[in-house]
Amino acid sequence: MKYFTYIFAIVCVLLQPGCGKPDGYDDLSGEQTLSGTVFLKDTLNTGFYKEALLRNLTIRIKHLADSSTENFLMSLKSDDFGNFTSETLSSASYIVHAEKDTLNLHFRIDTIVDLHKDLKNIRFFLTPDTVHYNILSVICRDDATKGLLSGVNVCFFTSRQAADSNICLGSFTSQVTNNYGRVLLMQIPPESIYFNARDSIGTLDIRGKDSANVKINGLRQRILYLK
Repeated sequence: MKYFTYIFAIVCVLLQPGCGKPDGYDDLSGEQTLSGTVFLKDTLNTGFYKEALLRNLTIRIKHLADSSTENFLMSLKSDDFGNFTSETLSSASYIVHAEKDTLNLHFRIDTIVDLHKDLKNIRFFLTPDTVHYNILSVICRDDATKGLLSGVNVCFFTSRQAADSNICLGSFTSQVTNNYGRVLLMQIPPESIYFNARDSIGTLDIRGKDSANVKINGLRQRILYLK
């Protein structure tokens, strides 16, 4: 019996390098190349970024089976030009995962790559994570012209009565709209959020108020018309 075991082990090693290993085993002795550049992409038009290189960012290579876990196969760092390279992966499919917090937003990427051939100079974009977090986006416009209103103070409340006062007293936070007329809140309690804003155009005082039902995750967008 032991001679049969020896013969099987020799055949296994010669013909199937992964034979006898646990499912998902990868000893990083492959010869496939994965290289790319990581960027932060502002798909929500916060006004701070449109597209930016991400230097010294941790990039993790994961098995498909580990997509919903913290497990990873390999950890890499992007260089001063946002580039990273691996040359020891196998002919298989992997997930390229990375995360970054900036400007009160959480950016993330989980891209599946097929390495049955070399993949070089791929551009990977981290975008605002609306899958695992909630985001409330409010855009202010002039009701008369429908134009975007920048520099407007938007106040947020958990009480409708407080928001109806058209002042900021009692708000849990406030933000000023950017050049796109937008303010963003992220990772806020999943409940009804009320907000108001006011602005002056010449001698004209314009105001607006609205609400949004914020859930545990996902993007909620509202356009607030001031009149």
